[in-house]
Amino acid sequence: MSLLVLGEAHSGKTVLGAQLYGRARYTEGSLTLRQQAQDIQVLDHAFRSLQRGMLPSRTSKDTFGTVQLPLRRCGTGQDVDLIWPDYGGEQLKIILESRQLAPAWEERTTQAHGIILLIRPTATHVPPDVLTHPGVREFGSSGYTEDTPPIDEDLPVDSQYVELLQLLTHAKGLHRDQRFDWPLTVALTCWDEVADQHRTPEEQLRKGLPLLWQYLQGAWSTSALHVVGVSALTRPLKNEDGNLLDGLPHDQPLHAADAPPEEARQAMLDASDKDFRNRTPQTQGYLIRNDGQQESDLTLLVDALLSEPHAP
Repeated sequence: MSLLVLGEAHSGKTVLGAQLYGRARYTEGSLTLRQQAQDIQVLDHAFRSLQRGMLPSRTSKDTFGTVQLPLRRCGTGQDVDLIWPDYGGEQLKIILESRQLAPAWEERTTQAHGIILLIRPTATHVPPDVLTHPGVREFGSSGYTEDTPPIDEDLPVDSQYVELLQLLTHAKGLHRDQRFDWPLTVALTCWDEVADQHRTPEEQLRKGLPLLWQYLQGAWSTSALHVVGVSALTRPLKNEDGNLLDGLPHDQPLHAADAPPEEARQAMLDASDKDFRNRTPQTQGYLIRNDGQQESDLTLLVDALLSEPHAP
């Protein structure tokens, strides 16, 4: 069976994918890597960056592909292929603009046993005025900038997620004559950025994206819907000067190609978090269950979907 992962730009896809890969390969958790796949280099490269205390390179917005992470459930021996996105998150906006799925997306969707939808709460906050005056948008704290306008000026950000899910369920051949049993996990990423840590993930989703929450409550069966919080790194990475790090684009090297070894080494140190590197990435990061319980095994994000019934 396969699980499809979706997430917009800056939702933390690459970092979380690298950490899941590292957990499955190097630690004993609920899932393990059952074989070494040929197309897994992007996640392996990303994890090696984390081992150096550096953020992985950001995926180019023009990239479109997938990484198939072959996993095995340790308790039951069940095999699952995690279809991890190797695409610029901007491509989800293209889907919404065109209101249709490309053939490659349709194929992935129809074959998927379940979906993991990554949403970064601090980047998708809905301003209160949008709920009563949807034509009004604010810049700044809402996560919007003048350079990244919303897809539809009349569509609140959580309605965009509703449209995405409607496109996916339509492609899957599901109909609203009953609630969907297609397993869905909504993972609120970068949980360490959430201001009110006392809220459960469901409470955070209900407050931050109320229209999406209402849709999920009406469309999905309770047993097939999971809402969790995830912090892939526990905290933002910083260099020795205390400055926040940011993953470089794939085509932007840390140093000049002809730089002497010492200069190249210093460039790497300047772009690394020494404390994170020393503690190793596979010991950091956590998942928040909806009852508020914190788990260090990030692979539980995937494991929760495997016990659900098969989708039609």
